[in-house]
Amino acid sequence: MFETGGELVDHALYDTLLTFKGGDVSKPVPDLATSYTVSPDGKVYTFKLRTGVNFSDGTSVTSADVVFSLNRVINVKGDPSFLLDGVTVTAPDPQTVVLTSATPNDALPLILPNAALGIVNSKAARLKALRTLQMPRRQTRPRPHSTRRPKAAVRTR
Repeated sequence: MFETGGELVDHALYDTLLTFKGGDVSKPVPDLATSYTVSPDGKVYTFKLRTGVNFSDGTSVTSADVVFSLNRVINVKGDPSFLLDGVTVTAPDPQTVVLTSATPNDALPLILPNAALGIVNSKAARLKALRTLQMPRRQTRPRPHSTRRPKAAVRTR
């Protein structure tokens, strides 16, 4: 999902904790987060979430959705998991998310606006995954080779 078209679509569909305003990519601004603080050692980022934000189905966005979404990216084998390499995500309460980096990571606010880190409805995603796992697999059986001979080529003069 690292092509321009995918980024544009994902940004239109999913909010991130932080975003960039206009063309200024030097300073991230709050999106789903109203604010964030950084620990003095640069390893812990604490985000306060906006209240009254809902998914398209009307359910409220909570810190559990943020934790699910970011952990889903972290657990991907390959791209884009490198974006949050060495980061753990926790939620001490429904409106707070804590990202803890194994090492000081002053780039984290610049990484979080990436569309790959969009927040999804954790309940809907889990339900979709469960339904997918419960779907019976279509049984395919080998088809016998056709015994029909191909039509002879027609020659024209």
